[in-house]
Amino acid sequence: MVPERRKNPRTRMLRRGRILYRRGHGAIDCVILDLSDGGARLALNGLTRLPGAFELRLESGASFPAAVSYRQADAIGVQFLDAREDPAPD
Repeated sequence: MVPERRKNPRTRMLRRGRILYRRGHGAIDCVILDLSDGGARLALNGLTRLPGAFELRLESGASFPAAVSYRQADAIGVQFLDAREDPAPD
């Protein structure tokens, strides 16, 4: 068994989300596969070009500034940014 390397435990879920970029003028729908205090794993529909940093909005209305931390064929991992950090340009 591989030990858990995450700082924050994740919760598995299948919830709709929305990736907002260019100050809300661009949007991509996604599915949130799991969520933790520090980030999330998202599934996107097809081959979507995604900016390095964006706002992740949950269906509950909560939103988080986020940056891509890894990409896989079927999902991407994002890290939530501290509000004081400057995100990468879109």
